[in-house]
Amino acid sequence: MSRAAFQCSPRGITIAFALRLAAKHLRDAESVIITLIEHSIEIACTFAYDVKLELFTGGTLRGKSITTETTKDKKEYLLLNGLSHHQKVELTNIKSMTAVQPNPHFDCITF
Repeated sequence: MSRAAFQCSPRGITIAFALRLAAKHLRDAESVIITLIEHSIEIACTFAYDVKLELFTGGTLRGKSITTETTKDKKEYLLLNGLSHHQKVELTNIKSMTAVQPNPHFDCITF
């Protein structure tokens, strides 16, 4: 299993629930976690949430979530509207995504 994890507020689904569901109904718990992460990213884009991204390189980015993009070579990106320009961040480079404003969907997602 990968190091991916899902953390969220009590308003949403918890990792414990996801793993119990996976253990009972699916053979691949990692796919459930990845799906939860992808849905949270889609929610951030749908509602144009301001997010703070912590990258595996140690850097951080902040901006408004706009959309996701998949290239021909199957790399997935999150597009952010930053202070001065759009930023395209490959999902595999993101360590965590934190919602800047409180919302009913998620607080922080740790990849």
